[in-house]
Amino acid sequence: MKNVVIYTKDNCIWCVKAKELMKSLSISYVEKKLGVDYTKDDIIKLLGRELNITVPQIVADGVLIGGYDDLTQWVDDHGITSPE
Repeated sequence: MKNVVIYTKDNCIWCVKAKELMKSLSISYVEKKLGVDYTKDDIIKLLGRELNITVPQIVADGVLIGGYDDLTQWVDDHGITSPE
């Protein structure tokens, strides 16, 4: 993975958990915060839908992974583990 973006907002425990997971796996990422780096309209365009938009939303190498639960499944599916 070369380019990981985590779309977050303030006071979001799942956003914090996603960032902590990425750090624990030594995967670098760029954080984009709602109202600072992106708007609701931007995330609607990214996801291609308007209903039930949640954060975090994680994109890796241009591919939408999804939210935190999707991220943990993606990590498991790809056999990614913490460096020793």
